[in-house]
Amino acid sequence: MAMAISIESVSIKAQTPKIIPGTFAKQKVAPNSARASVVGLQQYYSVTGHYTLSADGIGSTSSSMSIRVNKPNAHAIVQKAILISSVTGASLTNSCVTIAGVPVNLDGSASGTFFTNYWADVTSIVAPQINNFPAGISTLNITECNIPNRYGGEAIDGEALLVVFNNATATENTIVIMLGAENLSGNNFSVTLAKPINPNQPRASLDMGLGIGYSFQGFDQFSEVSVNGERLTSSAGGQDDGEV
Repeated sequence: MAMAISIESVSIKAQTPKIIPGTFAKQKVAPNSARASVVGLQQYYSVTGHYTLSADGIGSTSSSMSIRVNKPNAHAIVQKAILISSVTGASLTNSCVTIAGVPVNLDGSASGTFFTNYWADVTSIVAPQINNFPAGISTLNITECNIPNRYGGEAIDGEALLVVFNNATATENTIVIMLGAENLSGNNFSVTLAKPINPNQPRASLDMGLGIGYSFQGFDQFSEVSVNGERLTSSAGGQDDGEV
C-alpha cells in the first residue's frame, strides 16, 4: 500500500491537567544527577536494513503485569530492546522495575512539568527469551515497586517496550526511536531523512507512533497532535494505569 505522507514537522501539545486537591510534598531529586533532563524529543536509536519494530505499552494498578512482543517470524532475532517507564511526581531508582525477572538499571531520563520519563537498554535481558519465542505475540512479565507520588497516588503510570528485530525476510526499512518529554504548552520536532520518501513508489510508507505516558482523560490530561499544521487528534493518550 502506498501512503502519500511527508512529515516536515510534528507539533504535540499537552492539555494542562486538573490536579486533584490534596497535600503536596516537594518533588524528590532525580537519581543519578549525571543523567541530563531534557524537554523535547531527541533521537535515541536508528537503524536501516531488514528490520521490523514491535511496540507495546501497559499500565496497571497492580505491581505485576504482562507486556506483549510481536515477533515477525521464528527466525527473527532481537537487535535492540528499550524499556521506558513513565513516572509522575516522584523519582525512579535502579532496580525498581524488573522485566523477565531481572532488575532494570536506568540509562537516561527526561522531565516535563509534572512527570519524568526513564529508559533503559534491556537488550541483554530480554533477547535470550525473545529469540526463543515462536512467531506472533508472546508476553514478558514486568513488576514495579510501590512509589507514592506527591499527589497521593502511585508514581509509576506505566511501561513501554520497544523491540527492534533483525528480520531477513523484511523489506528494507529505517527505524528511528526518539525519546524525551514534552512541554505542556507544546513542542515541535522534525524528522530528517537521508533520502526523501517518494509516495509514488510501490509500497512506499511512513509510519509514526507516539508513546504518551502522562495521560488521564478522566482528568483532562491528553495531547493534541498535528503534522505539518494539520490536526491528527485532539485527544491522544489513554487512562492512567489503565483505569477506566
